Amino acid sequence: MSLNIEIECNFDLSDDSGMYLADAISCLPSLEQLSLMLMSCRGLSNLSIMHMLKFLPRLRKLDLVLWMTAITDTGVIGLADTMTQTPQLESCAIRLDNTSITDIAVTKLLDTLSLLPLLQRLYLTLGGCSVTNTTGDKLAALLKYKETLIDFDVSLELSLIHISSPRDS
Repeated sequence: MSLNIEIECNFDLSDDSGMYLADAISCLPSLEQLSLMLMSCRGLSNLSIMHMLKFLPRLRKLDLVLWMTAITDTGVIGLADTMTQTPQLESCAIRLDNTSITDIAVTKLLDTLSLLPLLQRLYLTLGGCSVTNTTGDKLAALLKYKETLIDFDVSLELSLIHISSPRDS
């Protein structure tokens, strides 16, 4: 079973409203694919909406778009903590463009993703975020040591970072 939700806010979707959405999604324990696009939702900041992941034990594919939201490092760290409860996850796309997250949150997220035993595909966009070479180093380590990855695409939009696969050397 798959579910696609796309919300482009011309208004503020609050964290409370997000919780109602999360509660509804968490009632679908057989869900295997979730595409959740929350774009320009300036009131959504703490990602408490992602608590629903712990109620989706069969989730294999997650596509999460949080473009231009008020997501903070705390919210992304919460997402990472919740993702530890998705061991069946094979494909993960997370788009955090134009948010205020930093290396702290990205490092936690990448550490969590490296622990997911079945993860094969990772698509991550961080354009306009406050990331540095720390993130680039963490991504290079993930490429080198996460042998299950067969498809890996990262967009940082930062000219100081260049990532190449250590497997190619």
